[in-house]
Amino acid sequence: MSTAGSASGDAVAGVVADFLDRLRDAGLRVRERHGDDGTLAGYAVALPGDGADHGTRPVWFSGSSLAYDLSLPRVRERFEPVVGPADWAVAERLVREAAAALACSGRAEGAGGVAALGDLLVAAAAQAPATVRDRISAAADAFEQAGRAPGAPERDCWCGGPA
Repeated sequence: MSTAGSASGDAVAGVVADFLDRLRDAGLRVRERHGDDGTLAGYAVALPGDGADHGTRPVWFSGSSLAYDLSLPRVRERFEPVVGPADWAVAERLVREAAAALACSGRAEGAGGVAALGDLLVAAAAQAPATVRDRISAAADAFEQAGRAPGAPERDCWCGGPA
């Protein structure tokens, strides 16, 4: 059921598999539809005990027939948003603008802002989609290391604990 060839595809497949497992856990019957290449192409659900032909066969409803946002592509988007090059360009521009603003404010005035920016990067990495989590975490680590005075110990906690 996983999308072959990419770590982000595997992550999305894992999220979708979890979604379908939760439907099953809620008591629904779930039927998966796979494409020729074996990837999940859609799904349908049925209520146990609700059947056609005097209850001999289940009545299946595709996710998209129940609601637009329950179609497989919308489920994938909701749980694992696509982050493209344009998104990275916007994020990079905003970080550069923030860094420039901090640089203009002077060393003493900008120190709190620099620390806050570092904490923001760490928090963003913790909440980021799996497709970009490693990149944001690496950026947070590099930012923290660059902001440390030479010979200073590494920070143990970004959330107000010992520094």
